[in-house]
Amino acid sequence: MSARPARPAALRICDLCNAPQTAKRQLRRCAGCNATKYCGKKCQKADWPRHKLFCRINGSVWGERALTAIVQSSSFPSFTAYFEGIKDFIDTHAWALNAIARVSVTLQAGGTDWFMKPPKALIITLLPYDPQAVAVPWETRRTPTFKVKRHDFVVISDELPGLLGTAEEWHRHAPIRAEQDEMLRSAAPDRYVGVLPVCFRVEGIEHVDVIRQYPRYRRPSHVPEPVVGDLDKIRLIRDAFLLFAGSINSYFPLRADPANSQVGVPGRMVRNRGARSWQALFTNWREYRRGTHGGLDEVLDSLRTKLRPDVLMDIALASECI
Repeated sequence: MSARPARPAALRICDLCNAPQTAKRQLRRCAGCNATKYCGKKCQKADWPRHKLFCRINGSVWGERALTAIVQSSSFPSFTAYFEGIKDFIDTHAWALNAIARVSVTLQAGGTDWFMKPPKALIITLLPYDPQAVAVPWETRRTPTFKVKRHDFVVISDELPGLLGTAEEWHRHAPIRAEQDEMLRSAAPDRYVGVLPVCFRVEGIEHVDVIRQYPRYRRPSHVPEPVVGDLDKIRLIRDAFLLFAGSINSYFPLRADPANSQVGVPGRMVRNRGARSWQALFTNWREYRRGTHGGLDEVLDSLRTKLRPDVLMDIALASECI
């Protein structure tokens, strides 16, 4: 039997103090960006000097066109249903989505320099679906979510209208982005490359992109290039991408291994003390046994490089852009 954590990890935690959401303590999102979550006004006020640089440009660019698009969609009964659904999706799969952003840049011919010259954004197109129709017996309520359909890089200056709001909005936020950039660069001057905007777009619903900003860094100079031997490095990284996307589409959310943040451990969502929480399927990939999760088995069977998943992820995420 695999050991499991005594208490599942809460899906939502305060972004400052890490207090988990419970039935008695509901977290509240920042009204400015609708993304950062706090357990109370005390944490929100304490975090404001840092958060103000990210707040407006890390939010959702929604207007009347967005509301119309959601109303016309048959997948969501209301704006609130869409909003909460996509926010839960990003929270649930945060580790895998960040990993997808990392390896997507690494797979480009120019790597870290390519995505900044000129600046680019990554668009991840999603398809809504009901995981209960696929069979997730541990869910005690219907939780509509999304699958990753495709991802595409676009040049930001070419795609401003409809991508990040209007061109005027984008240029108006330039001073905020510059201040954010300076803060990140001063913290890691030798490694910081820039911020990659990732836009989550639901197929069939235009002008309703939810945006997250992912800072990108070069591998530290003292960390050697991963040794892959006779393996094809590009094939290996592509397999890692398939594993990350598969964890989303087959509904086994990944969380960082406490022993190595470059490795994700699969889990499932459960109800714990009135809130949805993440619970590991096992605590170490050495404990993996077929049959624990059918979707996990299928994803691993589809990979061409037959490395153990933790080794595959560690190599892929240590390559060039971290």
